Amino acid sequence: STYSQIEEYAGGAHGNLAFHPVLWDKAADKPLDPQTLFAPDADLKPAETYLCRQVEAERSKRAQTPITQASSGFGCPKLKSAHFVLIPSTEAGKAAAIDVLFAPYDVGPYAEGTYQIRLPYSVIQDAIAPAYAAQFGGNPAPMPAEKLPPEALSPDQE
Repeated sequence: STYSQIEEYAGGAHGNLAFHPVLWDKAADKPLDPQTLFAPDADLKPAETYLCRQVEAERSKRAQTPITQASSGFGCPKLKSAHFVLIPSTEAGKAAAIDVLFAPYDVGPYAEGTYQIRLPYSVIQDAIAPAYAAQFGGNPAPMPAEKLPPEALSPDQE
């Protein structure tokens, strides 16, 4: 999977952006609707609760004060309307997690910027459609050092 970041300015105080993820079905050689990864009757509440708590934790970290979605005027995000990408696994050809991508205003005010929240397979496994369950496993693969920002590199990697 991959995504594009679309930026638009239509006047006003600032531009805006949106994420457009694409999941590719290699066997069918066509894009896959990301929501088909979830079983139609799946209980998404446990994964959505985890997602909401992770958003709150990141918002609180940025603000340096505790913030809840309810108290901030922004609701908890729903997976059925979320934009996400698959995260490669340490097991070849599999995904180990999904990263949910939030543009400004999705879960917080514009000034907070974007959010990227990781949902490990252990959190979403009960919601994955049986047809895709075998496509998940392992742990998230480490990002190659050459793709990491310089501040993330240890002295021996520079």
